[in-house]
Amino acid sequence: MRETNPQKKLIDKFYASRAWRMTRAWVIDRDKGICQSCGEIIFGEMTVHHEINLTPQNVNDPAISLNPELLKTLCHVCHDKAHKRFSGAVRCIERKVIVDDDLNINYKKRQELQKGSVV
Repeated sequence: MRETNPQKKLIDKFYASRAWRMTRAWVIDRDKGICQSCGEIIFGEMTVHHEINLTPQNVNDPAISLNPELLKTLCHVCHDKAHKRFSGAVRCIERKVIVDDDLNINYKKRQELQKGSVV
């Protein structure tokens, strides 16, 4: 039988909570599904990043774990960079930025990207 790490179990319980799912959805909506680091529109699964890493000591503190000011939507590449995963070997090869500095989406370019016609 496999032993479960109680600290990981506590964090996993938080990520399965209704409060987290609702907060996560709100942050993604606020950020319009756009990576707040590189500016790419995110197709597929989105990551909501905690600016303060969650630990067993702070996971139940909503001022840290559920505070929208400490959360941002990131693409997987930027999320990996934020956590210094893969030693920086992973990078965005293609940046297909379709938003301006005010997070206004260029819908025509977005449609072209979805059809695969923009390089």
